[in-house]
Amino acid sequence: MTEMMNPTPEPPPPPPMVANVFLPKRGRPKGGQPPETARERLERLKSKAIAALLTEHTLAGVARRCDITTGTLRRWLQDPAFAHELAQAKEAVVSGAVRQVQEGTLSGIEVLKELAEDEDRPDHIRLGAARSLVEFGVRAVTPSEPRPVAPVAPMDPTLLGLAKRAQVWLDARNGARTVPAPPALPWNGANAHGDR
Repeated sequence: MTEMMNPTPEPPPPPPMVANVFLPKRGRPKGGQPPETARERLERLKSKAIAALLTEHTLAGVARRCDITTGTLRRWLQDPAFAHELAQAKEAVVSGAVRQVQEGTLSGIEVLKELAEDEDRPDHIRLGAARSLVEFGVRAVTPSEPRPVAPVAPMDPTLLGLAKRAQVWLDARNGARTVPAPPALPWNGANAHGDR
């Protein structure tokens, strides 16, 4: 009876035996491929960082996405070879975007031409399409970079007086009311309140 009151606990059963199971070591790829060398891993991380630099807004975001520190990323950005690869990647992205814009522009011009030539359309639509085509044409032939402007010499007072009289005559001929210009005030460095 005492045996029933104080039963001795039985030891837990042993864990099931696992026989000859290959557990891969950390960093070793599955499928029997040889492990990645340090140089291959570095190049993979740099390529991943370049791709992330094209899309992320912050260095911290790039570092987080690539599992590296921002210090490492900054050090890579100082490396001329890495900076060159990044510049090439940016150039490829920009040239691809420009190519897409050009392709879209050509189809847009075709649509505008169809609208401008379609006699069944209302006049205001045809006029708007024609205006857009002309504006695009002017921008296409105008150089995108500003040209240096030669300095303009002050106008001769006699020529300036003649130009003003010619403008008054043209305004009178066209029926416009001429408003005399306000008198020129000499600049003495004081503001409207007389303060300096």
